[in-house]
Amino acid sequence: MGVSLMFALQIALERRTCALTPIVKVVSVPSILSGAKYGLDCNFISDLEGSYTKTSFQVYLIQYEYMGHKYILNHYYTLRHDQKRSYIMSQGDGFNKKPFPVNVGWMSRIHSAYAMMLSFFSEPIDLSIACSNIADFFQLPIDGIKDFICNLLSAEEPTYTTLDGSTSGFPINLIIEADKEFTPRIKYSPEEFKFEELDFKTTRMFLAPISIVFMPNNNCITDCIYCYADTKTKPTQMSFDQIKTFVREAKELKVRDVMITGGDFFMYRNWSELLHLLIEEGYAPDLISTKVPLSPKIIETFEQFNIRLQISVDSLSSSITQKVLHVNENYSRNMRQALKDINASSIRFQVATVLTNINDSIKNLEEVAHFLKDLDRLERWEIRVAFRSLYSKENFESIKSNRNQISTIEKWIELKQKNFPTEILWSPDDDVKYKKSVGGSAKFEGPICSANMSNMIILPDGAVSVCEQLYWNENFIIGDICKNTIKEVWSSSKAIGLWKRKQSSITPQSPCRTCSDFTSCFQASNRCYANIMKAYGMENFDYPDPRCVLAPDFINTITHE
Repeated sequence: MGVSLMFALQIALERRTCALTPIVKVVSVPSILSGAKYGLDCNFISDLEGSYTKTSFQVYLIQYEYMGHKYILNHYYTLRHDQKRSYIMSQGDGFNKKPFPVNVGWMSRIHSAYAMMLSFFSEPIDLSIACSNIADFFQLPIDGIKDFICNLLSAEEPTYTTLDGSTSGFPINLIIEADKEFTPRIKYSPEEFKFEELDFKTTRMFLAPISIVFMPNNNCITDCIYCYADTKTKPTQMSFDQIKTFVREAKELKVRDVMITGGDFFMYRNWSELLHLLIEEGYAPDLISTKVPLSPKIIETFEQFNIRLQISVDSLSSSITQKVLHVNENYSRNMRQALKDINASSIRFQVATVLTNINDSIKNLEEVAHFLKDLDRLERWEIRVAFRSLYSKENFESIKSNRNQISTIEKWIELKQKNFPTEILWSPDDDVKYKKSVGGSAKFEGPICSANMSNMIILPDGAVSVCEQLYWNENFIIGDICKNTIKEVWSSSKAIGLWKRKQSSITPQSPCRTCSDFTSCFQASNRCYANIMKAYGMENFDYPDPRCVLAPDFINTITHE
């Protein structure tokens, strides 16, 4: 480390009275704590109680209990440096059981000095040796280091502390006893967390995305009237060697998730090899979705991967599926058999139903429910309303469910859930959020958009988009993974230009051109480009998000009124 960095760290960490103390939780001294347990006589305990404050005495007991044992960083959590800050991130396998409590879905920024400290626990190490090594590395007294580490060990809930004016968050069981580790180790060194300056304000990742969505193909067995995919484009699929290259680079960059979308996954010729690769590199998908009536052979092959499966079932009536999915008359019968075969396997599975005005009758839902109730391994049934697509051949007005029917379905689900053997999830439309938000995209209702902020999409031919709904739209292609690395694409002029859009480049017809919230709104990057184009057309992608109070009247219908 450079002299300036050492000086900055020393100044920061020497403030441990105000910077490290807040993480220390005041805990009651358990009644089982006795002099005998610690090899101390009662007089010595009494002397300690008289010479220490109560909190200091408790901290002493915590340290005494932990010192002399070996501990390791819980590698369920990953440390990742991002140039001007570091991150703690949990693995993306929230549905797999853990041997003890962890914070599933955890991600927090931390001061890089803390990441340096934690790196000393990459492998099993005696706690006293680790604290001594950390103190030597930073050239600091050991007491504050012990306090910090021991209170991470004793924390029963996430803890937070402030250093250099930046708040860092730490999940539970971040450091564990060495004999309790249950995930592969990652070797860290303190040097990999070097920094010249801190930045806890910029929301976009500096070096690489947190997650990547990979679309191996855009082929489908169906031709749904509500289709959300660009199936007209017929790309040349990248080679499997090229896929291996970017997946392995993602691992080196500590990208947390490589997720799969489609097209239908089982229509990709190398689907089994791809799953083997992802699992080998630590990217086992949480969920694979399909509309293919799977054969016994495919079910048997997929079963070995222990990955959840989602099967789309919009109807089990042949006449309805022919209209909604444009499939042949045998599709419904084949899907019924596939569902029975999946239920007879060990595959964890769920069912998803998308509703249009062709299949949103209570009669159709009852028919599906009657069949599903006998599938004893079904984990849940998700029912949602179709929304406008950028790519559907059908006019949304002609296929959308109306408001009255949506209300009727909601009441039916409430009643059905009372005696249905599995969970029913209901995702109605969210039309009520439009044209209400004031103050820019950071204030928008709904999930935060990750497009070009922490996520990228790799299309079948290697083109990289910011959003899986935008496909090969040239305005949102930021690179080509067959020609550039992940880091190069993430830092490309196109990617940065989309994030830091100049107001003068906005079309004069858009209210964004003169909006006083422009800079904060665009840099928060929570505008949904897909919904903007659904409402105003492909050419008006720089119009306001439909949720914005300044959004003009919609050119296209996107609501269910």
